[in-house]
Amino acid sequence: METAEVRLRALLRQAQAKAARGKAGRERFQTYFDALFGAAARGESPAALQTAYRDGMRALRAFYDAQTPQAASGKAVDLTALLSDVTLCCDLLLGDGRVRFFPTHPLFVQADGRALLWAVLRLLAVALENGRPLTLYAFSAGGVAAASFVSPLADGAFGEAAAALAKRTVQRLSGRLWRETGQGGTALHLLLPRCVPQENAFPGALDFANWLSDRISPVYAAFSELCAPPDFRKI
Repeated sequence: METAEVRLRALLRQAQAKAARGKAGRERFQTYFDALFGAAARGESPAALQTAYRDGMRALRAFYDAQTPQAASGKAVDLTALLSDVTLCCDLLLGDGRVRFFPTHPLFVQADGRALLWAVLRLLAVALENGRPLTLYAFSAGGVAAASFVSPLADGAFGEAAAALAKRTVQRLSGRLWRETGQGGTALHLLLPRCVPQENAFPGALDFANWLSDRISPVYAAFSELCAPPDFRKI
């Protein structure tokens, strides 16, 4: 009889296949995690499921890292709403106070909302690993929308790999990302061209409702290393 471990390894290989990109890739990861939690509900091998969970989350983060954003999706993304939603998710998953956000009025940019969200999540996840709080700001500067991510640490606050990923993403979206380090810590500054949204644009949209409706959310994927894994003996 085929074990859960064997079934899950096969499903993970399918999810990691090079052909699995975009929606097809997300659906394959959905199938993988559905099977994992289904095996947990049947009481199958909790120790093996813990390993399968960790392997799946590592693969899912690599999958999101590898997605190439569209240069400009034609959709208006509210940068202020994006950062506000991310701050809320941090509070829910990690506890109040880990991330503080000082918002401004809606700041619409023309960008790939999924790519921009993932770049921000990866930066925050790496920065939060050190246990120190982060402060986020959003503001307008002429014809651009700006955001700053500030850590009290001077060295290695955001991680070279995560910062490089975010920089590539932002550059593809016709923006800029750079770092400043001083006595007060490290700040990453983001600039993106502003745009005028359509009249029916919803400020908080960003496709964020789609993110939250997915069972395997990139928000959780980004922060999973900071959260206690599920106890599969109690599912």
